[in-house]
Amino acid sequence: MLSLEILICTIDDGIVRAASVPCAPLEGVSYLISWQQSQPNQPKVPASLLERDDIRIVTLQGRGLSRNRNHALAHAQGDIILISDDDTRYEPEYFSRIVKAFEERAEADIITFQMANPDGEITMPYQTKSYDYARRPRGSYICSCEIACRRTSALPQFDERFGLGSDYLASGEEDVFIHQAHLNGLKIIYIPQVIVRTNTATTGTRFLTWDAVQRSKGAVLCFIHGYRSAWLRCLKIALGLPAGTKRRAIFKEMIKGAQYVRRS
Repeated sequence: MLSLEILICTIDDGIVRAASVPCAPLEGVSYLISWQQSQPNQPKVPASLLERDDIRIVTLQGRGLSRNRNHALAHAQGDIILISDDDTRYEPEYFSRIVKAFEERAEADIITFQMANPDGEITMPYQTKSYDYARRPRGSYICSCEIACRRTSALPQFDERFGLGSDYLASGEEDVFIHQAHLNGLKIIYIPQVIVRTNTATTGTRFLTWDAVQRSKGAVLCFIHGYRSAWLRCLKIALGLPAGTKRRAIFKEMIKGAQYVRRS
């Protein structure tokens, strides 16, 4: 049976929230908490984490979610690894679904699933049928906590220019990670099954109000499609924004993100 390891990334006092993530001990399921520390005074690790043999805690200094995810990947030991955060919640059957999916789809290196809100309701416009990432439907979107991977040396690192805590781009790290995995030749599929409950209001949903998310959109488009195509796609997005939106300002921020990726 394949082993499953949940990689929980947290920072500072998030270690207290992380104590609510693990389910009761299950055979073949373990947890790795990558605890990022950005300041000297840190809370005590909850006893509920220290007393369990199926939970490991590794630490690193500084900030940056992508950097933290890379730290977790470097310390992972499970056959299958599940990307997670300190505000996710799981049911034991979710883990069974993940393992079963990888056992049935032996060709898959990465499988993306669905997330539900804390009440168990699906609020995202997911596709109802499975698909291959190489032939993904237009407008498909992947959240990090939906991603499960076989642990392999071909997995890319998360691009540390992207994600919360980075200098310029607040989101998009999962899009870049998945696309880089595709470029590395990994087989990526989507299966319409819920594997996590969490707050579905992700960073990316703040596109209209946060310039760092707007820049991230342009940066992701440039990474995947190249600068010239990204410019046209950004223009199309800006023109399609609701009336009363600061279309010109948002377009400029998206182009700044595309230029940032092209330069760096």
